[in-house]
Amino acid sequence: MNAPSVPFPDPAAPTTGWWSTQIQVWWRDFDELGHMTAAAYPAAYEEGVGRFMTDRWGLASPTYVTAGTTIEYLSEVRRPQQPVTIHVHVAHVGASSFVLDLALSDATGKRCSLAQTRYVAWDTERRGPRRLADAERAALLDAPA
Repeated sequence: MNAPSVPFPDPAAPTTGWWSTQIQVWWRDFDELGHMTAAAYPAAYEEGVGRFMTDRWGLASPTYVTAGTTIEYLSEVRRPQQPVTIHVHVAHVGASSFVLDLALSDATGKRCSLAQTRYVAWDTERRGPRRLADAERAALLDAPA
């Protein structure tokens, strides 16, 4: 499967209108320098996306897998600057995959990271990709199913 060509999110673009959720970062996700580790960002993004997909698809366990991700670190998140907010925007919806633009902001609202991830709808029986159902596609596009 070829990844769609979708521009990476602009660091200056507002996240107004994006779906969002707050994440409390674990104590262990901060290093001796006092900031959130680089490895904690993907975990925070996945937690946010999991909530987004559960909300959008209305399923306790939506079936999708991560196909690729790119993260840009803009600013540190320090322990007192939490919870963080994960912002999610649907950038592209294909036949079996979709691309989400993601942003992580600290408790002050400062944008600290951007990411873009491509997900693939997953067939749990065949253990491989599947086409998006019409209702899943509509939910991602925020259209009535």
